[in-house]
Amino acid sequence: MELTLARFAYTPSETQGILRIDGWTCFTIEQPWRRWSYPGGEPFKSCIPDGSFDLVPYSRQNGDKVFALVNTDLGVHFRKGERRKDAQDNPLGRYKCLFHSANYAHQVKGCIAPGEDRIIDPKKHQLMVTNSRLTMTQILSRLRWENGHTIRVYQAPGAIDTPLVTL
Repeated sequence: MELTLARFAYTPSETQGILRIDGWTCFTIEQPWRRWSYPGGEPFKSCIPDGSFDLVPYSRQNGDKVFALVNTDLGVHFRKGERRKDAQDNPLGRYKCLFHSANYAHQVKGCIAPGEDRIIDPKKHQLMVTNSRLTMTQILSRLRWENGHTIRVYQAPGAIDTPLVTL
């Protein structure tokens, strides 16, 4: 099955989108885009780059069943050891870019978090997605934690786009 993630806002604090799975939708939140010297964005700090990815079942240390996004042409690998190296033997690219539950952009280290809705947290004054664990359960029930799924990530027409975050 192919999922689509249409991003509608790229801001200095987060990237926001709408995930579609066969007519069902939810919201997503990620870190902002952070440029890096190799395609794919800065490892563990940037949102996933736009493009198409394979969704690979992945079991986290806490036992959560999630999906890893993989597209080696975009510098996004499944495991640390799969990354290519430059002439100086430095590893290139990212790995362990996951689709998992979380509520705030700072809780996803280069990953994507789904949620039922999006609100401004009245205590923290931060944008968040709601009911992320329930939403992830709904995603897993639609995809059945198996191989063969893909996700196309793209900038939606008319998206709010701010300059790239530079560190």
